[in-house]
Amino acid sequence: MADVDIRNLSKDYGAARVLHGVDLSIADGEFVALVGPSGCGKSTTLRMVAGLESVSDGTIAIGGAVVNEVEPADRGIAMVFQSYALYPHMSVAGNMGYALKVAGRPRDEIRTRVAEAARILDLEALLDRRPADLSGGQRQRVAMGRAIVRRPKVFLFDEPLSNLDAKLRTQMRTEIKRIHRQVGATTVYVTHDQVEAMTLADRIVIMRDGRLEQVGTPEDVFDRPASAFVAAFIGSPPMNLAAGRLEAGGVRLDGGATVPLNLPARGLADAVGRRVLFGLRPNDIAPEGHGMDAAEPWEIEATVSAAEPLGGETLVFFPMGEGGDWIGRMLKPRALRLGETIVLRFDLARAHVFDAETGARLGGATHEDRTINQGGRP
Repeated sequence: MADVDIRNLSKDYGAARVLHGVDLSIADGEFVALVGPSGCGKSTTLRMVAGLESVSDGTIAIGGAVVNEVEPADRGIAMVFQSYALYPHMSVAGNMGYALKVAGRPRDEIRTRVAEAARILDLEALLDRRPADLSGGQRQRVAMGRAIVRRPKVFLFDEPLSNLDAKLRTQMRTEIKRIHRQVGATTVYVTHDQVEAMTLADRIVIMRDGRLEQVGTPEDVFDRPASAFVAAFIGSPPMNLAAGRLEAGGVRLDGGATVPLNLPARGLADAVGRRVLFGLRPNDIAPEGHGMDAAEPWEIEATVSAAEPLGGETLVFFPMGEGGDWIGRMLKPRALRLGETIVLRFDLARAHVFDAETGARLGGATHEDRTINQGGRP
C-alpha cells in the first residue's frame, strides 16, 4: 500500500479554474472521503489522482513517487465507478480476473487472486453467474472484486453506491467498511452522501468551489465545523443558524432575544460588535423533560410551527430570530398542535459562532487547526 500526497493541485478548463491549489496528505491505509455539493471539484480531484484528468498545476505523489506524467495503468491504483461497467457475456470470475488476464498473469495466479477476492466479498457461490443474474449490490461487489484482485496501492471510489436503493446502500456501507478493515488499503472515496462519509471515513475532506473548506475526523467536522458552510452541510437535519450581533452579554439575534454566552470564556471578548451567525444543532435543543442533559442550559418558550414524527423521535420546528424556523428534537414523541407553546431547553455549551461576512468560525480553531479555504495539511 502507499500514501498519497497532493500539493498545490489546480485544474483549468480553458480560462476557467475549477480546482484552486489543493493540498492534502493521505496516510498509508487511511480511508478518506471527499464530500461537497455538485461542482465542488471532488470527482475532478479523484480523476486527477487516477490519471484520467491532466494536472494543470501542482503535483500528485503515490508512495513517494510523483505520478503527474505516469499512465493510469502504471500508477498502482484501482478505481470503482458509479456504474458497474461489467462485461455482460463474462462470468463473475471472468469479470474479476479480466484485467489480470490482459496483463498476461499466469492462470493459476488469476484463479488464486479471484478466489481470494471472492472470499472477502462473499461471492464464492456466484463465480459462474453472469451480471444479468445478479442484484445491484452483488454487481457492485463484483466491481470491487475486480479492483481487489489487482492488489493496488490505492483504491479510488467515485460515488459507487449512487445507483443502489436506500436499503442496499446501507448494506454496502457495512460491506465496504468490513473490506477496508480486511484489506487495509489506502482509500479515497468520493460521495455526495454525508452519511456514507461519516460512517466510512477516518477523515472527511469537505470541498467548496474547488477548495478545501475543512479536513478532519467525522467527529471534528460535526462537533467543531470550521465555517458556517460546513456547519450547514454536515448533519441531517443541518445546524440551525441565525444572524445577529455579538454584545457583552452574548448574541443578540436579529428580531429576537439575546442568547447568553460567556464571551471571554469562548475567546470572543474582542469580537463584541461584530455581525455573526449563531448556530446550534437540532440534537442540542429539546423540549423540557425530553432527556437532554444540558451542560449550559438556557430555556425559552417557543411556538410550534411544524412537527415531523419519525417514530422514535419527533422534529420540532419553531421560529427563532429572523432566519426562519429552527429545529429541535423531541426524544419522547407526543402529539403536538400547531401553534402550541412549549418550553425548549438549549445546551449553549454546544453553541457555535461564525463571522457573518466570511463564514469563518470564531472563538478557536478546529481540533486539527485546519485553515478554511486553504486545504491545510495535518
